[in-house]
Amino acid sequence: SMLRKLFHSMPARQYYKLMLRSNGYLKKKAIAPIAKVIALIINPLLTCHHHFKWRQIAPAADVTVCDIESIDELTRFLPEATGLLGEIKVHRSAEYLSWRYKKNPRANVRIVGAFKKNQLIGYVIYHLSTIDTIKIGRIVDSDIFSPESISKNLSALYLHAAKCSQRLGAEQILITLNDNASIEAAKHTGFIVRETDSELFVYYKDAKPDDPIYL
Repeated sequence: SMLRKLFHSMPARQYYKLMLRSNGYLKKKAIAPIAKVIALIINPLLTCHHHFKWRQIAPAADVTVCDIESIDELTRFLPEATGLLGEIKVHRSAEYLSWRYKKNPRANVRIVGAFKKNQLIGYVIYHLSTIDTIKIGRIVDSDIFSPESISKNLSALYLHAAKCSQRLGAEQILITLNDNASIEAAKHTGFIVRETDSELFVYYKDAKPDDPIYL
């Protein structure tokens, strides 16, 4: 069509979901008493599934994954180098992270970092919110600075965020991705595709069909 000739399609963002408990989901699909009974069966099965799947996930042998207390603490460890996730993206500098998460009055986030010899090699930022009485976790930002064991270390970061969200009562945790390294790590952690964006297009001078364009 004319539009397809004028505009260049971008890889769609993919929304992934990790179900931690089934209560809220089932209440939307069945009347409350029935949903409650089914949840009594499904929730232990989910717990067993996560237990065995998550036992296979660990960071590289010389990497430690732990909580970071604040954005200020994150920016103190932040390397100057640009992160490795994605090809075209916002540079997550200390100024950017402070603006997005510290100066934003609605950003109540939690942070987990991966460290190698006291150097930050990756982080994940996530938060929890309540929608229709259902507590939902959402991973909103992440980056990796070391090319070694990217999928392994990123999976461990996602897992730490998922476990913390679970302990805080989250029934599911969501993430939006469009780069292969993050998608691979999320799937390894147990996330499944929830939905994909409808087609999006952008125009730029001298666009070529195989150019990698990322949101």
